[in-house]
Amino acid sequence: MTRKHGGMSFSVFKKVIDEAARHCTEVTLTNFGENFLNKEIYQMIRYAKSKGVKNVSTFSNFLTVSEANIKEIVDSGLDEIVISIDGMDQATYEKFRVGGNFTKVIDNMRFLVEEKKRKSSRKPIIEVQCLLTKDTERNLSGIYKFLSSLGTDRVAFKALFLYIRDFQHITEADLENAYRFLPQQEELRVYALEHDTMSWRFNCNVNSCTDLWRSITLTWDGKIIPCCFDWDAEYILGDITEESFARIWNGPNYRKLRIDFLKGNFNLCRNCPASVFNKFYINIEKYFKRQYGTRSKQCNIC
Repeated sequence: MTRKHGGMSFSVFKKVIDEAARHCTEVTLTNFGENFLNKEIYQMIRYAKSKGVKNVSTFSNFLTVSEANIKEIVDSGLDEIVISIDGMDQATYEKFRVGGNFTKVIDNMRFLVEEKKRKSSRKPIIEVQCLLTKDTERNLSGIYKFLSSLGTDRVAFKALFLYIRDFQHITEADLENAYRFLPQQEELRVYALEHDTMSWRFNCNVNSCTDLWRSITLTWDGKIIPCCFDWDAEYILGDITEESFARIWNGPNYRKLRIDFLKGNFNLCRNCPASVFNKFYINIEKYFKRQYGTRSKQCNIC
C-alpha cells in the first residue's frame, strides 16, 4: 500500500455507528492492519453491540494481545474472531508472518479457548485460518488435525491472493512471488500459471457483486471506499468526518459509481477476484472431502 498508515479513533467509529447502526446488521473490524494494535477496539466492539449490531467480528494475527486483552475480548461481546496461523511450526509460519512467534500465537489461542470455558461463553466464535501455500500444501492433513485439536470452533483454508489487478502487465517480481509461494497443485490455487503468464483459473463474473448496494468499507481516517479491493483508497466516495453517512451513501459519487458499475465502466471491478474465489471454494470443499473426508469452510478474500 502507498496510503498513510494509522489507527481509527473511537470518535470516527462512533459517528459511523450512530448514523448507520439502525440499517446495519454486521460490522467487521478489519481493513489491512492488525486490529488489536488499536487500543480502543474493545470500546468499539461494546459500542457497536450496545447500538444493536447483531454481528461484530474481527481478524487478527493474535500476536499483540496479552492475557488481560484476551479476557477483555470475551467480556466485550465480540461475536466472531478469525485468527491467522499459516502452518504448524515456526519455520513455515514465519515465511508469511515475518517476525512472528508461532508458539505465542498458539498459547494466546489456547488461553482464549479456556477463557470462554471459564466464563461459560459461546462468544466469540473462533475460526483459525491457514493459507494454502507451497509449504502448507505438503501437510494439509496434519495441519488440519493440529488446528482442530486447539479447541476452536472452525478451521478454514484460504487461497493465497497476490494482489495483482492486471494480468496483462505481470512483472518479474509478480512471477517470482507466484512460483515461490503458490501451491504447486493447481487445484489449491486461484491462479493458472503457464509460460510466464498468469490468469484466473475460473471465469471472473463481476456482475454478481452487490457490495455497492449493501456495504461500505472505511479507511482508518474515515474515508469511504467501494470495498477492500481498493486497498490504496483510489476511489474515495466521501469522508465520514466531514459529511453524514446518509449524504455519502445517497450522494452523487455513489450514484455515479453504481451506474458506471452497471455499465461495465468501473475499472476497479474488471479483475475483481470475488466471484473467482466463490467458485474456488466450491471446488476446494470437494477437494478436502475427497482427500481427507472433511470440509474446509469457505472464506472470502479478506
